[in-house]
Amino acid sequence: MNRPDTSLPAARQADGAIALREAVMSDAHPIAVVHVRSFQAIYRRILPNHVLDCLSVTARARIWAQRIADADADQRRVVVADLDGRVAAFLYFGLTPDDDDSVGRTGHVFSIHTDPNLTGSGIGTTLMEYAASEMADAAFADATLWVVAENDGARRFYDRLGWHTDGARRTELLGLSGEPCAAHDAETIRYRLRLGAES
Repeated sequence: MNRPDTSLPAARQADGAIALREAVMSDAHPIAVVHVRSFQAIYRRILPNHVLDCLSVTARARIWAQRIADADADQRRVVVADLDGRVAAFLYFGLTPDDDDSVGRTGHVFSIHTDPNLTGSGIGTTLMEYAASEMADAAFADATLWVVAENDGARRFYDRLGWHTDGARRTELLGLSGEPCAAHDAETIRYRLRLGAES
């Protein structure tokens, strides 16, 4: 995917201005903090407490640093929503990893997380609309993402944005490599968004 200009779209939030920008290496730790806090808030009623309580910011910071470093080579992008100088949310997207989709026509949202204190602020919507716009500009016909089947809040969010389930299901490990916790199996379902481009 082509890298954008540094001038990305912005949204407004009550506490200040939200600016979207490409992540840099110094963002790895704040992204990891948001990731852990969001993960714990979202999955508290879905995953065992012992799994959530031992999530590691340090381990996730290493993972995000590697993802930021490898973004161009992997044809993926890490974008952060910057609120008054701090990372309030992040988005990770790129080419589909799914064997039953065509890399040339399908984009994929790997991860989107917002600081739990800012849930409902519109930041997540801004990030998802940005991802859809970028993938459409890259001439993808559609985009996909996987979500935990029991994550009703996220599913309602994707429904509101026009995404729909496409029938694909799988069981996957939710833990990340390098964390001290054992990964936990969860049933996930795939959502899809038509972007309007032709293959």
